Amino acid sequence: MSNAAVLNVEGLKVSFLTETGRVTAVEEVGFSVARGETLVILGESGSGKSVSASVVMDILECPPGTVDSGRVTLDGTDLLGMEPKTRRGINGARIAMIFQDPLSSLNPVYSIGTQIAEVVNVHQGGDGRVRAIELLGRVGIPDPETRFGQYPHQFSGGQRQRIMIAMALAMKPDVLIADEPTTALDVTVQRQILDLLRELQDETGMAIVLITHDLAVAARMADRVVVMKDGRIVESGDLPTVASAPKHPYTRALLGAIPRLEQARQAALSGVEAKVLLRVEGLSKDYDLPGAPFRAGRTVAALRDISFSLDAGTTLGVVGESGSGKSTLARVLMGLDQPSGGTVQYDGIELFDMSPRDRRRFHREVQMVFQDPFGSLNPRMTIEDILCEPLAIQKDILPRRAWRDRAAELLELVGLQTGHLARRPGQFSGGQRQRIAVARALASQPRLIICDEAVSALDVQIQAQIIELLAGLRQSLGLSYIFITHDLPVVRSLADQIIVMNQGRIVEAGETGGLFASPAHPYTRELLAASGLPDWMAEVVRQL
Repeated sequence: MSNAAVLNVEGLKVSFLTETGRVTAVEEVGFSVARGETLVILGESGSGKSVSASVVMDILECPPGTVDSGRVTLDGTDLLGMEPKTRRGINGARIAMIFQDPLSSLNPVYSIGTQIAEVVNVHQGGDGRVRAIELLGRVGIPDPETRFGQYPHQFSGGQRQRIMIAMALAMKPDVLIADEPTTALDVTVQRQILDLLRELQDETGMAIVLITHDLAVAARMADRVVVMKDGRIVESGDLPTVASAPKHPYTRALLGAIPRLEQARQAALSGVEAKVLLRVEGLSKDYDLPGAPFRAGRTVAALRDISFSLDAGTTLGVVGESGSGKSTLARVLMGLDQPSGGTVQYDGIELFDMSPRDRRRFHREVQMVFQDPFGSLNPRMTIEDILCEPLAIQKDILPRRAWRDRAAELLELVGLQTGHLARRPGQFSGGQRQRIAVARALASQPRLIICDEAVSALDVQIQAQIIELLAGLRQSLGLSYIFITHDLPVVRSLADQIIVMNQGRIVEAGETGGLFASPAHPYTRELLAASGLPDWMAEVVRQL
């Protein structure tokens, strides 16, 4: 690895014009990364990590954002003062970026293969199809020749993120900026992607700037680490040194949040007789293959013979890799998709035979936190309107005069300020948007919340806060949860029972402690082996 910095950022200051005046988002930020080196930028949502990366990529929205001062150089060449035409030749070719949100970054009207090939065509010329198919295979997309012609909506969240990684790597860039590149991925695919990035780095000598809130990812990848808070760098150095002897209180708090996620789950409600709230028997869901009538009668089984029950006041964890059927299961349980077979009973009533009155009660008592906060929040609505919408639909929850106070209370519950009520989703980071989505789910005072990767976009401290919030609400309100995740330490801390899904089927189910202590199925053992911190990092955390 060369010691010469290929990318250098000095004295960066960025501010945004808001309704209340100009706000500084990044202050005196500086870092560098050499060829073959991986620099990890750690910090909570809103700390300025993604804003700094946006300046490097020249995609800062101006206005309202402004680069007030600072310098960004690539091999000594100033990027901030470069002509736009020259800069366009660099972005995608010499500097590439993997964005946090794959769905909003992929064009829904073009096939994914066309979008990857376009990068090659623009910067290199010729037909990029062969290179695109090769990259799809390398990032783990099955049958890449066929899936080349499919569209973003035909892939799971994790698969879309893999497609974004393939697109960023198309030109073998000198610098790869990866903004939460594995957030949507299950642990086994996450490990494959990180190994792939390391392998490509070894082949090409590219520098990687990895932005993450996941300390396990940082521990596996970092040569050096930069810790950011409130727009400033508060600590930097090699990760073993920073982790074993953190100097800043925020770094110590960041590391101290990890054991809280791996603590044993809270006990089930005591003194309450178990009552089955949700019962699922023999549930199946088939999807017709696109291209009918030419493929008439051909289907894909997303769910096959799923059976389980959920007692009131308990939590069921659903674990499995992307494409295993977890999100399809959630959609069927919410009544958004009609099953191909089987039954779903809520509080003793068949879900798909409910009367209008029972259906209305169901939609009040069962809420969902979706995986993608970018797509689940209306960008035109204020946060106050978003949080008050369930109250407007279910008019008997609270009188209108109390709506704003309830919205403010919900924001405080999820760690946001009441002053954010007048803002819109586009003014928040990914993690902050997910907190807003959690707050919205709580607005109608539900009995059951289905969480589809509800904390996957959050930094470790906010993850711990949200998990503690959900557990506390379960105790105080008797809430039940179905918690869908690829993060086993998180599900271990919250769930009473766990089901493990693979290829649309349940391959293992059981009480949380027993399943973690003695997994029976090889796939469960593989998931456990791929999750968690490296041994050296886990030992450091235990000693804090």
